[in-house]
Amino acid sequence: MKPLFFLFVAVIIKGCSCNSSSQSHLASQSKKIDTASMGQNTDEGSDCVFDTSMFKFTTEKLREFNKGIIYTWDNNKKEATVKFPDDDTLKLSIGGCDHFGYTATYLTASSKFYDQVFLIDKAKWLAKNFLGGGFDKKFVYCISSNLYNIDSSRYDSKSLTIIDKDTSITNMIFEPILFELQGSRTKISVVGYEN
Repeated sequence: MKPLFFLFVAVIIKGCSCNSSSQSHLASQSKKIDTASMGQNTDEGSDCVFDTSMFKFTTEKLREFNKGIIYTWDNNKKEATVKFPDDDTLKLSIGGCDHFGYTATYLTASSKFYDQVFLIDKAKWLAKNFLGGGFDKKFVYCISSNLYNIDSSRYDSKSLTIIDKDTSITNMIFEPILFELQGSRTKISVVGYEN
């Protein structure tokens, strides 16, 4: 009877260990499936500090400027493009994940690169109409108050750097405004972002 008892105990133990191993394997598989499905179903902005609805923010700002504005949306670049008369083009992108940024770029004729009054006025216009979150007002204020330096050491680019002391004590980053000569086009870029 003892050998039969040990055989019975061995079968039970073996059955339990297989069952335990199977349960462990199933639990492991379940965790993999859950993790995979969570990655697929999770909004890409879940680890983001800011709302990542770039299409929404960008198009709202465009409609603020002109309710009937016509634009195209590039989902890869997260950027709207607007065609203006005289073959001028606006590219706008608002939003972000770790940084909430405003990027307004204006493309116009290359001859405009040599007209500094035009460049500064257009930079101010871009900031006023297409930036927000305080960047619109601060860029315009600093440009209007001559609180900037211009670096024109290169033949094909210039930059306007804001020198207002208040910008260094906030979480707002005012990138230098860039004026670039690119073939037959002049590119004006105004960028600000919040950390």
